[in-house]
Amino acid sequence: MSLFIRSFVNESLASQQIRQERSFNRMAIPVFIISGFSVSLFVAQIAIQSDRFEGTHFLTAFIAVFASLSVLSAGRFAIYSGISWLFNLDKLMSIFSFNWLLNVFILALALIPISAFIAFGPKGWEYVLVQSGLMLLIGFYILRAVRMFSIVRKSFKVPLVYNLFYLCTLELLPLVIVISAISKQGLG
Repeated sequence: MSLFIRSFVNESLASQQIRQERSFNRMAIPVFIISGFSVSLFVAQIAIQSDRFEGTHFLTAFIAVFASLSVLSAGRFAIYSGISWLFNLDKLMSIFSFNWLLNVFILALALIPISAFIAFGPKGWEYVLVQSGLMLLIGFYILRAVRMFSIVRKSFKVPLVYNLFYLCTLELLPLVIVISAISKQGLG
């Protein structure tokens, strides 16, 4: 696990982890579940605080957020796998999957103390903690996109236009759909 975390800042260690797929495959599902729980906990706390799930028990909101994130992640993974199979980009797919999971796991580790302080800390700090957690979510989202851009441009020499198409269709569009669905649910 520590080798996995150290590869976040060391690109050559990340490449080594990708080449040794066996260790990554063993950790992928537990790391995804831990990350999903942590991010879902934070998002459910925000949803409950902002009255998006008015009158809903916290556990119900948590399960709804976790199920939504899982379905969204599985759908994106299926699309990426299909594109990878169609265009014979297995190496790129393994690099993307590793970096995506690593990024989400580090984000989840950072969100755990924030969620704990939101739940058990002083009430006056909730707004600051929610804002810092949201900034972390946005920051890690941007970091992942920049990291993948640089890896793809260096390793695979993909033109910038194709990277922008990828960013718009597979990164930003799902986020816009989720945000608009949540906003309409809150207004309706």
